Amino acid sequence: MSDTTEPTSIWTQLKLDSDLVPFIVLTPQDITQLAELAACAEDPVAWLTDELHKRGRRRRDIKAAFKAQRMAEDARRIKDSSHWPAYPILPLKSQPWVTEANKGIIRFGYINEANRLIVMDKPAGKTLKVYASLEELVEEWSVD
Repeated sequence: MSDTTEPTSIWTQLKLDSDLVPFIVLTPQDITQLAELAACAEDPVAWLTDELHKRGRRRRDIKAAFKAQRMAEDARRIKDSSHWPAYPILPLKSQPWVTEANKGIIRFGYINEANRLIVMDKPAGKTLKVYASLEELVEEWSVD
């Protein structure tokens, strides 16, 4: 690193993996600390790029594990109707990642015990979508 390199210029030289960028979340304190640590490295830009990619991969993997766990739990709850409410329908809401992709708008629906792959619109009672499998359904819907 040359003595004339400013710490802020390190950030402008980064070439980050576009798939990881959404998962790289930094606080102002993180930014300051990472810039200080990078300045001590032999190649500050390479070190910082590697560190940010590690953080992005870690956060992506945590989110993927959470998503898989939530979908498995929802599938289990849908299959086991003994824990459904007294009436033969089960309220659903959109999964958090679907809500996020839908600009924060939560969708609500329900399924009935007779056909668990048809999601109905909660207020109107119209069919929203027919799913081919339970796995496909829990990709979009969660037990409310």
